[in-house]
Amino acid sequence: MTGGEPFEAVVRRVDARGCEVVPASGGDPVFARVRGRLHRFSRAERTPLAPGDRVLVAESDGGASVRSVLPRRSRFLRESSSGARPQVLAANLDLVAAVLPCAEPEPSPRLADRILVAAASEGVEGAVLLTKADLAPPEVVADLEALYARAGVRAIAVSVPGERGLSRAADLLRGRTSVLVGPSGAGKTTLLRRLLGPAGDDLRVGPVNPKTGKGRHTTTAARLLPFPGGGWTVDTAGVRTLALGGLRPADVALHFPDLAGVGPCRFADCSHTVEPGCALEAAAGAGRVDPRRLESCRAIIRQIAEDESRRRGW
Repeated sequence: MTGGEPFEAVVRRVDARGCEVVPASGGDPVFARVRGRLHRFSRAERTPLAPGDRVLVAESDGGASVRSVLPRRSRFLRESSSGARPQVLAANLDLVAAVLPCAEPEPSPRLADRILVAAASEGVEGAVLLTKADLAPPEVVADLEALYARAGVRAIAVSVPGERGLSRAADLLRGRTSVLVGPSGAGKTTLLRRLLGPAGDDLRVGPVNPKTGKGRHTTTAARLLPFPGGGWTVDTAGVRTLALGGLRPADVALHFPDLAGVGPCRFADCSHTVEPGCALEAAAGAGRVDPRRLESCRAIIRQIAEDESRRRGW
């Protein structure tokens, strides 16, 4: 192997030794080392690279190595509420799909809403994939679809065994760089195996624990996978919580499409939790917005405040 001009590549997977990259111009994957100076410049994050990052790679007789990371246009963080450095799950995204199971485990729109808020805060489009639609009563699925339709969020009910919604989900993901995020056992990997075809054959799936209702982490490292017909999709490990330490409580409602245009409140800095004259409270009471959406917004605001207090040791 001889030296030459660095070439641009896309990071597919990161581990302790380095990363697997694919040349942007096409070709086979290449393993590249990550030099120490990149770690020194990533003190704000747990790792210097994530799937989806675009990098410059140099080759020499000693092998390939990452020279530099090109500026990101977006990122999706899994941030620790304990104050540890956040982990970038994926970079340079066009779409974040919150995976919300209709059954097994119990549907949790609040986690899906946190995922959508995290995406919106990065300027990335969000959508909801309602998995396991065949295991839930039709009225439960219809209620979740209507909840997000009224909120202006695209939601697709899918069932792999029932062949429901698969073509719509494929159309949503095709031609983009996307990440699927949701709790363990939500059916992310099962859905990806079906949508990706041969590219997803080595993805592992596991059962939901019947006693706890929680899934097992079958995905241990995030990977960028080629999507049939164009684009890339990131398969990630399940998440149960998602901290939003970089977002101000006062800005949370701005990232709920159905709540952002409601107002004004009596107080300009209304937190929409306890203040009198809250326009969102009045709208929920009058049926103009779904009370579940307001409570989800409030839960995120409370969690941000609690996380900040914990980090400051209050």
